[in-house]
Amino acid sequence: MSRSNILFVSGSVKSRFSVPEGAPFTAVLKFAAEEVGAAFCY
Repeated sequence: MSRSNILFVSGSVKSRFSVPEGAPFTAVLKFAAEEVGAAFCY
């Protein structure tokens, strides 16, 4: 996955779920990874 795709996914996740800026990045990354995994599975 290219860097731009990762930025796009993280941006869409933030806008859709309004993740607080103070949230741990690892938690956000894990959540985004699950979202991407689900998107590819379906």
